[in-house]
Amino acid sequence: MQRVGFPFYFAAMIVMVVGLGGCGSSSSTGGKGPGGGSKGNKDDLAALGVAYHAHHDMKGQGPDSADDLINMLTDPAKRQDFASSEACKKLKSGEFVLNPRIQFREVKNLGNVAIIYEKKAPTDGGFVVLGDATTKELTAAEFKQLDSGDDARAKKK
Repeated sequence: MQRVGFPFYFAAMIVMVVGLGGCGSSSSTGGKGPGGGSKGNKDDLAALGVAYHAHHDMKGQGPDSADDLINMLTDPAKRQDFASSEACKKLKSGEFVLNPRIQFREVKNLGNVAIIYEKKAPTDGGFVVLGDATTKELTAAEFKQLDSGDDARAKKK
């Protein structure tokens, strides 16, 4: 049975998060977690994780890039709001890293593959969004134990 409208539910959630300031909260929190990550980064990553899942639901694989993630929103105003959010700025600047084209149906344990993470996570630890949509702060050692997702990556078109 096909879930009609399900991706639009996630797209609406993205817009709600951006509209409520969830993606731009990093400047207002300033709090650091035990691994040095900020709560704002955790919130921004969580919003991008929702967008990643919405893209996957619509296209059968994770996005190729930040632009691919942004362009899934068809309404130009919503796309512009999302593109100008702190979360997307961090993704486009390289502060966050996107693990491209993961096909969830090919992953044995979604809770063991990072789909988006702080650039510093592999070396210094930081926040990570896992394929099961959880956002966690991991040490560098814990990050290295994650599945790279290479076996579940769709070929680039």
